[in-house]
Amino acid sequence: MPTVVLMGMTQETWSDDPVTVPSLRAVLFDMDGTLVETEQYWGEAMFELARTLGGRMSETARAETVGSSMRRSMTILHADLGLVRTEEQLQSDARWVEDRAAQLMSAGISWRPGARELLAAVRAAGLRTALVTTTPRRLAEIVLRKIRADLHDILSTSPCAATRYRPASPTLLPTGRP
Repeated sequence: MPTVVLMGMTQETWSDDPVTVPSLRAVLFDMDGTLVETEQYWGEAMFELARTLGGRMSETARAETVGSSMRRSMTILHADLGLVRTEEQLQSDARWVEDRAAQLMSAGISWRPGARELLAAVRAAGLRTALVTTTPRRLAEIVLRKIRADLHDILSTSPCAATRYRPASPTLLPTGRP
């Protein structure tokens, strides 16, 4: 079941029923691991790139890339393969992984258990929703189309997805505003 976190809540304002909390106006959902699981597609793309580059990515290196920025993932992959790549090559490799992950995601995405029902309940309660992710926007839109999740008011992807782990707070602030 997805984890629900109410930020800015104190014990005095907490309720077992978050819908009754008067200050709650929006719920932000992380995409991967909360609503859907796409990590396997990223992994498959990383392993394929390693083969394309003439090597084999270790399971240890792959585990280090999970939840990481694309730049960090490419650095880990290249080090694991014993390669020294230029910035241009790193960017090309990153784009290749994104393109391959997009192809794999286009074939099908599944909801995480309970996620669809949670999202529907939040919407039925009249709350705004936002999808926040470091996944590039073009891939996040593929995921939303595949799971038919048109229930989000806002899609927030990080403009700095190559270096940040989550969208910066200023990109999230408008979500809770009427």
